[in-house]
Amino acid sequence: MRSLALALVLAALALTACSSAPAQSTQLACKDFVSWQHAQDGNNDSGNDMAELKAAVAAAPSGQLYSDLGDLKINVSYSQTHPQGDSQTGSDVQIVQGDCSSVNPAG
Repeated sequence: MRSLALALVLAALALTACSSAPAQSTQLACKDFVSWQHAQDGNNDSGNDMAELKAAVAAAPSGQLYSDLGDLKINVSYSQTHPQGDSQTGSDVQIVQGDCSSVNPAG
């Protein structure tokens, strides 16, 4: 009986840890994204502090946020190498802002 109760407690703790991990990585990814965004001084094509954007992608759990951050990173990299080309970074930034707002409406 005692071992059954201990097993149930351990299972509950494992489930809690698993369910909070994606939320924590989402928050970290959004934090890194915001840091990158603030470093841009209004120019999302500049790529300043690209390390923070890369960190945001690495921290994001699989899903929409990861996909959208990846698209942003690709488009920022493209804009750096093709400054005369058509840039999508402004709309990508807005999409990621929406992703982060939807998971953290108070932030």
